[in-house]
Amino acid sequence: MTNSTPITNLIDNKGQHEIPAIMAEFLSDESLEIVQHFGLEAPKLLNDYSNALEDTLINQVEIIKQLRAEIAELKAS
Repeated sequence: MTNSTPITNLIDNKGQHEIPAIMAEFLSDESLEIVQHFGLEAPKLLNDYSNALEDTLINQVEIIKQLRAEIAELKAS
């Protein structure tokens, strides 16, 4: 069993997707190209990826803060 991540979900959904004409008329050319390539779930998948990236960056900032505090403590000793 493989791990499913937002980026693998987006990549796995790649291909040619049929978009109903009624929907296509409300999309910009750029949006239509993305939806045709990645499917109707593209906005959700991109949002999931964006949220996962943001969470990772927030986590990294917290780790850096902790490490800086530990370094400052060691220097003060």
